[in-house]
Formats: sequence, structure tokens, C-alpha cells
Amino acid sequence: MEFTPGFIDRLGRVRGRDFSTFYITGQIVRDGEGDRLYDQDHFFERQKELSSITEETIKNRPRNYSLYPPTVPIIFSWLARLEYGNALMLWWLGLVLSFTLAGWWLIREIDPAPGWRTTAILTIAAFTPINYTFLNGQLSALLLLIFLAALQLHLRNYHFLAGCILSLLALKPQFAVGPFLWMLLRMDFRTLSGYCLGGFFQAAWSAAALGPKILVDYFQNMWTFGHILKSSHPTPDHGHSLGEVLTIVLGNDYVNFCNGVHLAAVAVGAFWFFRTLYPKRQGRQDLSFGVHSVRRMRNDESRSNWRIEQSALVIFSLLLSPHLLTYDLSMLLIPIAYLLSGKMQVSAEEERWLGGLLYLSAMITFIYFLIGFSLVPVVMLWTLFKVSQFAKRLTRRDHPSLDKEVVLQSA
Repeated sequence: MEFTPGFIDRLGRVRGRDFSTFYITGQIVRDGEGDRLYDQDHFFERQKELSSITEETIKNRPRNYSLYPPTVPIIFSWLARLEYGNALMLWWLGLVLSFTLAGWWLIREIDPAPGWRTTAILTIAAFTPINYTFLNGQLSALLLLIFLAALQLHLRNYHFLAGCILSLLALKPQFAVGPFLWMLLRMDFRTLSGYCLGGFFQAAWSAAALGPKILVDYFQNMWTFGHILKSSHPTPDHGHSLGEVLTIVLGNDYVNFCNGVHLAAVAVGAFWFFRTLYPKRQGRQDLSFGVHSVRRMRNDESRSNWRIEQSALVIFSLLLSPHLLTYDLSMLLIPIAYLLSGKMQVSAEEERWLGGLLYLSAMITFIYFLIGFSLVPVVMLWTLFKVSQFAKRLTRRDHPSLDKEVVLQSA
């Protein structure tokens, strides 16, 4: 069987790897076979049309699955009109543009001294998750840009528009859960309304392009994703959710236990995330007061802890995901930039050490291959705990009168 020119590299591996999934699903939509988009056998036949998959080549050319929401195949149906190699090159150019725009903002935020500016640029460009994004042809650059744009719009009080843009994180749905919980906890209904409207339009666009049944097919297909997670796992240098790390160490026989530990860690992370948003909550007696106090300030995005809150949001969103691969860690550049800037007004030295630790945890993935497991989830949990402490310290410093009011409230 011959394979498509531009599909296989000189080492016999698939060029773009995950991009091939986007390309194949785009072909299915392009050819008017939307009703077979989540037919995994049909997808595999399509994959074999692009490359020769045999017992000898299966290691370098593993079977993929159609798992992404229908909006992704619709978008990639335009690139599927091109030859694979040309489509991949065009997609890589899009990744370069996305990372360049994100990098421009990151450098502005870090604001290094003139003599260190080139070093800062090279440090970002060398970030391992960025390299993995190009290697796999993934969506991570686009998701990073979406997160950045939405958070900056929210900071400038364009809450409804920020919510609309945040809804685009549903291109990889596991990363859309964190922002949704953030909006609920903040009682930020303007942003939430934009988020829901954006999600509705994506669903309506999919139904209009591929038929209403595509939405039913997609939700039914989620069981396939769960089966894949239980039957396989990534290598130690590539899987970074706590559940994946434990499954890599203990084996697939303990996958349910590992997922349970992951959920427990998420619950702890959710508590720290809550304390980042509501740092003055002292206990059950002053719960209503604590919420009331923060609600008075929640629309004042000029307050000094917005970098803390947005850092916690990104980290919490990644922690929630049961499937977290190296390229997904590109989004950690947001809290890394906030921490390295030293502008959280807590302790510049402490912030930069924490930012450096978070950067290194996602940078040294080759070491995880040697030791057999990733340290990323532990570092993310520790960072989330520390930024929740930053929020508490900052609130005590900037609003000392609240401590007195809490004492009076509980007296």
C-alpha cells in the first residue's frame, strides 16, 4: 500500500502526528460523510489510505481515533482540500503566528531588563511544550492565544466578549470546564452568558453543517474516549495529569484507583482555587460575610491580585483534565509569565522562584522518561497552593479593615 506524499518523515513516523487526525476528519467532512465522522472503523480505513500501517510500522504509525468535537473537523475541512504536506506546512505557519503573538504579550508581561530580553525570548521559544505542539501539529498554540485574549478582555471589563472567546476552549472540552467553574464561583454572569452563547453558536454551527444528529453522535462517542484512557496511557515524558502519572507507575489494572486519586487531588485543588477567589473566608460563621466582601470587589479588575487569580485559573483548568499531554502545558506560559514578572506585589523573589520551578517542571520532560513518571501535577498543585497563599497575604495587607469586620461579625 502506498502512502500519501508528505505524510511520513525520513524515520518512518507520521509527520504532524495529531494533525493527521484533524486532516482525516476534515476529509470526512469535505467528502460529505459527516454521518460517519465518529465511525472509528471508517476513520481507521481513512488513516490507512494515507499511510501503510502494518505489524512492522504500527509502533511508529499508531492507530488514531476521531474524538474531537465536530467544530474541529469543520474547521479543518478547508485544509483537507490541500495535499497533506501543504496543509501541514500551512498549519505550522498558523502555529508560528499564534505563538509569536502570544510570545509578544508574554515578553511584555515579564518585562525583562534590556540585556536579558533576548534570553527571555529564547527561553520561551525553547519551551518543550511549544516544540511538542509543532511535532504533533496540535491546537495548543491556538488555545494559549484564546486563553490570553479572553483574560485580557476580562481584565478590561469586556466580560461578555471574554466569555464568548473562552467558549472556544471547547475545541478541547476538558479545558473549558475550569473557566466555567471560575465564572460560577465569581458569580460573573455577564461572562457566563457570553460563554454559554458562544457554546450555543458552536453547537448550532455543527448541527447546521453536519445535521443535528452529529451532536448525539459526538456525546455517544465520549465513551470511546473513556475506553482509550483505560486501555492505554502515554509515556512518562508525555502524560502529566495525576491520574495518568499514577497509571503509568501502577499499570492499567489500577486505573480506577488512579482516577479516584486524581479526583481527590482535583477536589483539593478546587479548594485552593476557591481560597484564591475568596481569601477572606475564615469559616462557616463568616461564610456569608466573606462572599459579600469579595462580591463588592469582584468587578474591580484593577485590584492588585488579578495576576494571582488568572494564574490560579489556568493551573486549575489544567489540573482538572484527566488527559494532559506535554503540548497542553503550553498554557502554563500564562502563570509562568505572571510569576516571573514579579508583579503580584507579594514577594518578587518568591514569585520568580515559583515561576522558575513551574517552567522547569514542564521543560525537563526527558528526565521523566528516565525516572518513569512526571512531576508536573505535583508542581502545579504546589503552585496553586502558593498562589492561594499569595491572595490571602495580599488581601490582608491591602484590606486590613476586613479582618476587624470579620472579628465583629463572629463576635
